[in-house]
Amino acid sequence: MDERIREKNANIAAYRSKAREVWLLLVNDLFLGSGEVVLRNEDVAQWTFDSKFDRLLLFERQPGGSGRVIELRRAL
Repeated sequence: MDERIREKNANIAAYRSKAREVWLLLVNDLFLGSGEVVLRNEDVAQWTFDSKFDRLLLFERQPGGSGRVIELRRAL
């Protein structure tokens, strides 16, 4: 996730030229298979990320489209 956030941070000036507040939504597909990544709630609650976005969100998408959104902590 750090790498994707860094890539998006590089574009923050362009995003802010269009909007006062900018959020980043990362999607984690929870489909079964070799690409599946399971995140434990207690682990995610402890992580922080270097982000220039106003809010940093992670959507854990279940098969069928439902899921949950977790707000990630930003390093200040």
